[in-house]
Amino acid sequence: MNAFVGPQDSRGTPINNQWRQYLTLTDFQNPVGIFVLLDEHPDSINDGWFVFCTGADPAERTAWSDLPASYHNGAAGFSFADGHSEIKRWVNGSTLRAIKKSTSDFPVRVPAAEKSDITWVAERTTTRK
Repeated sequence: MNAFVGPQDSRGTPINNQWRQYLTLTDFQNPVGIFVLLDEHPDSINDGWFVFCTGADPAERTAWSDLPASYHNGAAGFSFADGHSEIKRWVNGSTLRAIKKSTSDFPVRVPAAEKSDITWVAERTTTRK
């Protein structure tokens, strides 16, 4: 589940005060543009959250902390806050990773020339306040 959807604790403390934390449906200004659930890469499943950025800052595009799945013919499924879903086919090598049954390679560095996949995810995770 998108770490910016729902509370991180019982007080509703945001992950990062500069970015929206969606606690209720009315918090979504653009529910068609924010994903709630996705297929996560099996090697990065370590909790119930999907946080793609290593420092909880969605402006970061240098490494995958958690990685979307790519086992659906190089793609992953996303479910959005408005109820629609999309299949996103990945194009960057840093996103298209074989299952290794190991977390030793995380976080996964994103080369400067391979920003399109991580940018696509970032733009659909949250928005600045």
